Amino acid sequence: MPSTGALCFHDAPADPCLAGGNPDLRAKYCGGNSAEPGAALLFSTALVGVNQAYPEGQVLKQWTWLDNFNGTADGFIVILSNPGGVDPGSGSGGVTITSIDGVLLTNIPSTQIATTASGLAYSRANQTFNGSVEITNISGSTISAPSNGFFQVLFTSLPIGVTLSNASGAFNGSPFITISALARLTPGQSAIVNVQFKNSSAQPINFTPMIYTGRF
Repeated sequence: MPSTGALCFHDAPADPCLAGGNPDLRAKYCGGNSAEPGAALLFSTALVGVNQAYPEGQVLKQWTWLDNFNGTADGFIVILSNPGGVDPGSGSGGVTITSIDGVLLTNIPSTQIATTASGLAYSRANQTFNGSVEITNISGSTISAPSNGFFQVLFTSLPIGVTLSNASGAFNGSPFITISALARLTPGQSAIVNVQFKNSSAQPINFTPMIYTGRF
């Protein structure tokens, strides 16, 4: 809604011709053939201006994404654009955003970057639970952010009622912190980000950090 300043975008493509798809659907829609393992559909989506404030045709936001979901859309129909959603039990795979505004977005696996969360201390002044998350390059190579991109720490699986009060923003429903001063991590090098959580539900504060390079 306009008052929230947020755009909700939904698309749910599905293709049983991808590897691992239902053989009956492959026979019906794909001539019995299957794509090679690792194949995916590539999409590019853009938000463009439509009024005087944002001139018509002006690209405001653009992202590319891969989809390797090999099931059916809406439980029955094989279709590449489906506002009704997909049947998650009909196949495997999903969507991966690969770039935003031309900047590559890469999820760095835990085999290359390790994360260590500290304990949390309660601040009566700010009514927040404060701590830190340390990221360390455990690979044998330097990991660099792309040009015009940054290291990003995404905090997933936060309990309901727990929010990250010093977040830089949110991506895919989870808050993140941008490490803007960090361009690269050499082997063995670490960086620390401070975190401040608010907890309105009295739930234990648990989260799963994910490290990205790029720009959300």
